[in-house]
Amino acid sequence: MPNDKCVKFNCPDCGADLIWRCQSCREAARNYTCSSCNTQGP
Repeated sequence: MPNDKCVKFNCPDCGADLIWRCQSCREAARNYTCSSCNTQGP
């Protein structure tokens, strides 16, 4: 569940999806994938 240590942003390539990143995912640099354009990022 998103909390105050999470971040959210639109996909940096297409802007279509809202991506949530929890603190532990950011610290571990786990990848995310945009479901609209398949862009991946840490």
